[in-house]
Amino acid sequence: MSSLLPFLRDQIDSQEDEILLATARGLAKIVPSIVSGADCAPILDILESLLGVEETVVRQGAIDTAKHVVSHCPPAQSPRLVSMFKNLAAQEWFTGRVSACGVFPAVYSNASEDAAAMAEILGIFKGLAADETPMVRRAAALALGEAAKAVGADVAATEICPLFQKLQEDEAGSVRELVGANTSAIATVVEDPGKTSSIVLPTFKLCCEDKSWRVRKVAAKGYAEVTEAIFGKGGDLPGAAQTTLIECYTQLLRDPEAEVRGCAALNISKVLSISWSAGGESVFKESIAPSLDDLSKDSTMDVRAKLAQALMEVASPSNPSVSDDTTIAVIRPIISAMLSNEEESDEVKNYILSKLPMLGKLLKSMDEVVAIVKGLSKYDQNWRTRESVARTLPAIAEAYGIEKFAAGQDSYLSLWMGLLADQAASVRMSCVEGMYKIYSVAAADPATSSDPSSWVTKNVLDTLKPQYDSSTFYLTRITILALYNELCHDGSVPPALARTVATALVAALSDPVANVRTAAARHLLECMPHCGDDICNGVIKSAVKETGDRIDLDKDEVMDPDHDTRDFLKKINAMMD
Repeated sequence: MSSLLPFLRDQIDSQEDEILLATARGLAKIVPSIVSGADCAPILDILESLLGVEETVVRQGAIDTAKHVVSHCPPAQSPRLVSMFKNLAAQEWFTGRVSACGVFPAVYSNASEDAAAMAEILGIFKGLAADETPMVRRAAALALGEAAKAVGADVAATEICPLFQKLQEDEAGSVRELVGANTSAIATVVEDPGKTSSIVLPTFKLCCEDKSWRVRKVAAKGYAEVTEAIFGKGGDLPGAAQTTLIECYTQLLRDPEAEVRGCAALNISKVLSISWSAGGESVFKESIAPSLDDLSKDSTMDVRAKLAQALMEVASPSNPSVSDDTTIAVIRPIISAMLSNEEESDEVKNYILSKLPMLGKLLKSMDEVVAIVKGLSKYDQNWRTRESVARTLPAIAEAYGIEKFAAGQDSYLSLWMGLLADQAASVRMSCVEGMYKIYSVAAADPATSSDPSSWVTKNVLDTLKPQYDSSTFYLTRITILALYNELCHDGSVPPALARTVATALVAALSDPVANVRTAAARHLLECMPHCGDDICNGVIKSAVKETGDRIDLDKDEVMDPDHDTRDFLKKINAMMD
């Protein structure tokens, strides 16, 4: 170590920022693995020099390392740390003062046994927060949250909160932006709802009303976290304070800047989860719902997309904040209008469609939405939209029941079967993934529960068999084989259906296309654990042996077209032995 320190000191004179940054980061690895916190004075000397470097990235690396090193220093090192802090704060060039703000929380925490030192460095930090240089005030604003944690609730309320309030009035928008970003941390430290409503809330309200949209965006983005922190652990925030918070939020939802509206809209679900005394549903219906129609027609697509995301989170049955009745009355018309709007972006439509399955049985009360879904699959040229429709159809089957799902020539089932032949592989596979869900609905429906295998065979498999036999495109056959495999989802499949699946897969082992044979062999391997011994021995074993004899399983040349098929058949043989 004695030879390493001179080398590190020499690096400080380097003109290369990359070397300085590497030195700053490397010092963090030395303490405490090589040098203990009690012996780190030489490390602090080097860090003090790096903390005054003009390059921001180097300086930030040095701040991070300094906080790490200080956390390992014993109280005996406090005088050296305080000296370093004072030296930085007294530098004429602003870079040292910026770094002083960054290391203040760590140095203050280390001086916990020296009340005089704590008071001195706190006074210096307060002076830095009023520095004439905006970059220093910005650094102080950035450190407010950590500073509040370091000084504790009582000192934070009396010393840090006044700085918090003062910096929110700063002429520099970037300073006010950082104040807004630290609101949640300060409210969490102060904790007491009475103090937060009288100290933190007025400052946060100013952030929500700030002339800079960037400050308002920070307030909108962190609104839920700030509100939860202001509420405190007891959730007993005075009614007037709750009213102020709700008014701030509705104002952010109607902000003239699109980025602010988008961030506010994205927070709807989190806002409703807060323990409002009036209840989340009341807040939603009375304060948020009036803004939703305008947001759904917002001229900025990003706002509409974030609204769609938030509404689908709110509508989810797993969200206890809003009842099903409110979802049907308020949210359904909005998502219906967004889906039916031909000028709406694919991104917005696809997000709504992708989340419709999680609404479950609520879809039964959303006839117009379901009708739009059916229409979208027919004319929409975006394959992602068709993919979302394919994923939604099994949920529609669950909501309406299998009879209504399959009723009529233009049924949802025929729509699903049509998408099974879609030109996009992702659409086809989405249909395949829904096969077991449709079977499960048939098994649960009173009309078909006595023999769901017959329903699936008659309405799905018998329809697909002619398509399989007449197909000239091998991917069609691979898709149908994947669907057969999906039916053997687990051991709950009846033996008759498992036998049908095994027979179809075995027949595909003779397909002229190697890819189809490989798919059949792979699916057989996956299905075998869910087939009984009689099916494995009576249907699969003899067919696999015959195929293996034909293609010679011991022939392992990589270029052989049946190489992959042989690998799967070998595994099947091993499983049956």
